[in-house]
Amino acid sequence: MISIFFMEPTEACMTTPLSQTRFILPALLSWYALRDSIWRTALVFFMSVVVTACGGGGNGGGFFPFFPLPTQLYAVGGTVTGLTGSGLVLQNNGGDDLAVPAGSSSFRFAGKLAKGEAYAVRVKTQPGSPAQTCTVNSATGTVADADVSTVTIVCASNSVTVSGTVSGLVGSGLVLQNNGADSLAVAANGSFTFATPMANGATYAVTVSALPAAEFCSVTNGSGTAAADVSNVAVQCSVGSVTTVAGTGAKGSANGNGTAASFNQPFGMVVDSGGNLYVADSANNTIRKITPARDVTTFAGSVTPGSTNGNGTLASFDRPTGLASDTGGNFYTGDFNNNMIRKITPAADVTTIAGSGAFGSTNGNGTAASFNNPAGVAVDAAGNVYISDYNNNLIRKITPAGDVTTFAGSGAVGGADGNGTAASFNSPVGLALDAAGNLYVADSLNNVIRKITPAGDVTTFAGSGTAGAVDGNGTAASFRVPNGVTVDASGNIYVADYGNNLFRVITPAGDVRTLAGSGAPGAADGKGAAASFNGPVSVVLDGSNAFYVADYDGQLIRRIVLVPGP
Repeated sequence: MISIFFMEPTEACMTTPLSQTRFILPALLSWYALRDSIWRTALVFFMSVVVTACGGGGNGGGFFPFFPLPTQLYAVGGTVTGLTGSGLVLQNNGGDDLAVPAGSSSFRFAGKLAKGEAYAVRVKTQPGSPAQTCTVNSATGTVADADVSTVTIVCASNSVTVSGTVSGLVGSGLVLQNNGADSLAVAANGSFTFATPMANGATYAVTVSALPAAEFCSVTNGSGTAAADVSNVAVQCSVGSVTTVAGTGAKGSANGNGTAASFNQPFGMVVDSGGNLYVADSANNTIRKITPARDVTTFAGSVTPGSTNGNGTLASFDRPTGLASDTGGNFYTGDFNNNMIRKITPAADVTTIAGSGAFGSTNGNGTAASFNNPAGVAVDAAGNVYISDYNNNLIRKITPAGDVTTFAGSGAVGGADGNGTAASFNSPVGLALDAAGNLYVADSLNNVIRKITPAGDVTTFAGSGTAGAVDGNGTAASFRVPNGVTVDASGNIYVADYGNNLFRVITPAGDVRTLAGSGAPGAADGKGAAASFNGPVSVVLDGSNAFYVADYDGQLIRRIVLVPGP
C-alpha cells in the first residue's frame, strides 16, 4: 500500500481517477493510525503529489476535495490524596462535571482539549460523610502535546472538638480522657473541652481516667462519631445516698412491709425482671421476696434447716448464701451448710442440681460432685453456674448438663495469680460476671478482688492484700474482708466491703473509691460518709441503676442510688 505514495504522477492519475481519490483518501486516513506522525507525514506527501500531478496545483483542476486532518485531543487529570468523604465533584472550565468516589487516588475528565487550549480545574462540591475540604493544586494551564496529569487534589478532614459538662464534682483529682489519650484535668463543675481537635467523622470515647477523692464519676453521651462539634458529653460525679428498704434491725423472720419485716443474717440477693428483690436469708434458712412496694414474704424454705426439695415453704435449706439468676428467671443458691447447689424456679420449685451433701472437692455430674461450704454464685449467658467453694478455696463450674469441674484454684490457701489450678485463693465469696465473660471474685481473706478471664487466667485486679480502707488505683488500694461484688454495664465493679462497713467502686481502669459509709458500724441513712453499714456482705444492681446491699450484721436491706456529691 505504501508504494502508491511514490508512483509517477501520470501513472497515479491514470490508475487512480480523481473521482475515486476522494473516496480512497478518507479510507486511508481511517485505515492508518492518524495519530502516528509517520503515517500523517506520508499521507500529506501523497496528497500533495496527487494534487500536483493531476492538475490540482495552482488554479487548475479545482475538483480535488480538501480533507483536513483530525485535531489531536488530550485528557486533563491528575492525582487525589486524602479523600475519605463521598460527594466530591470537580469541574473543568466551568463545565464537564466529574464525580470522584471516596478513596480515589486519581481522576480524569471525560472531555478532552486540543493543544494550546486552556484548562481550569476547580472543586464544585466538597465531600461529606465525613465532611472534608479539598483544594486543587496546579489547577490551571495550557495543554501541550500530551495528556495533562499534573493537577493534584488534596483533601483534609474538617476538624471538630469534643466538649461537655461536669456536675456534682466536690473533690479534686478528676481526669478525663478521649480515646484513651488527650488527658484533661477538671477542677470544677461546668464546661470542659478537650484540647486536641479531631478529624470530622472520627470516633470519640470519653472516659474517666482518674476519680476525684471520695466520689465516683460516670459519663453519658460519651462515645460516637463526630460528624460535627460534640458538646453533649455529660460527666456526673456522685456519692451513694443510702436508705433502708426493709428490716427492723433486730433478728427475726417476720413478714411485713418494709421496716416491719425482719431478717436473720441476710446474704445473697438477686433482682428479677419485675423489680422484685430476692434475699437469701441465711440464718433463717429461707429465700425472701421483697416487692417494689417493699412487701416482704417468704418465697421458699422453712426456718428449720434441711435439704428437702419441694415447692415454696415445703422445701428446706441450711444457710443459703449466694444467689444468682439465669436468663430464664431461675435462681441458684449456694446452700452453704448442705454443701449443695440448689435451683429455684420462678414458681418456687426447689431442686438440687449438684453436690452430694458431704464435704469434699470431687468433680463429677450432679450429686456425684462434692463441695465444702459453697458460697457465691454467678450464672453466665450460656447457663453455666460458677460457685465460690469457700472452704475448698476453689472456683467451680457447673454446666447446664450438671457437670462439675474446677475452674480455678489449687485448693491450697494462697494468693498466687496464674491459669486455672495454678492460681490460689483464700476463702472466696462473692462472684460477678461482666459483659465480656470475665469473672470477678471477692477473695475475702486475701483482702483483694480477683479477675478470671474466660480462659481461666487469674490476676489480682484491686487490693494490696493488706487489710485497710485506702482508696487508690489497683493494688495501691486496700479492702478488709470484701464479700460481695456486682458489675454494671460500663464495667464498673461495686464491692460490699464487709470488714470496713463501706460501699466501694472499682472503675475498669482499677481506680477504687468509697461511695458510702462512715467506716463505723451503724444503720444511719444518708449521703456518702454520713451513711453507715453494719457488715455489708452482698450488693446487686437493679434495672433502674439502684443498688441493694444486704447488711448481714445489721439485719437490714439497704438501697443506694448515686447522687451529686455533697
